[in-house]
Amino acid sequence: MAAEGATAVDVSGTGEIAPQSEGGMSELEISLESRCIPFCQTSCVQWKNSHALCWLDCILSVLVHLEVVNKAVMTDLGPKEESVFWQLFTKYNEANKLLHTSHLDAVKDKDDKLASEIFAKIETCLNEVRNNIFIRLQPQLRCTLGDMESPVFAFPLLLKIEARIEKLFMYSYSWNFECSQCGHKYQDSYTKNLVTFTNVIPEWHPLNAAHFGPCNNCNHKSQIRKMVLKR
Repeated sequence: MAAEGATAVDVSGTGEIAPQSEGGMSELEISLESRCIPFCQTSCVQWKNSHALCWLDCILSVLVHLEVVNKAVMTDLGPKEESVFWQLFTKYNEANKLLHTSHLDAVKDKDDKLASEIFAKIETCLNEVRNNIFIRLQPQLRCTLGDMESPVFAFPLLLKIEARIEKLFMYSYSWNFECSQCGHKYQDSYTKNLVTFTNVIPEWHPLNAAHFGPCNNCNHKSQIRKMVLKR
């Protein structure tokens, strides 16, 4: 997530984020000739954190970088103009296009004023779609500008806005439990788009997704319940 007051742009090709300096310019000013990989192929825009919306920024960043979601949104959804996901990808692509097609020329010409104007347009573009999505989430999430929220609660609510998109994140699984003290056991099946864990085992892994919890029968603590993925 970007730091407060920083416009972050990935210019390294490694996924690392370069923050904007106080002067309004970022590391985008570095010599393009020193890059082995073309600048426009390695850079991407990122939301600037404001009003404590970093919890929403990280969700949006995840979505726009998932190719399977991009394909579903841009080809399968309709009517597209009414879809918050279509708006998200359209605005994000627009911001990236501004960076790739305009800012490259500005850096080559060392035109600081032009580069600053482009950054302002990118920020406006990203903020517009983020604000629209925040408004759509507000009634159910009861979120307020300036207050931190949890992506764990916000992400499922955002997915429920579009059934076709939510389906991409759905998975079936079962909770398998057997108490080592009283022998009580159960196997319950569920279908969800996001599962959270507490008190995970040290060797936790998606294929070894177990955590510690009490037995519902004898109340013995530190029993192990395991999530087994089905689909």
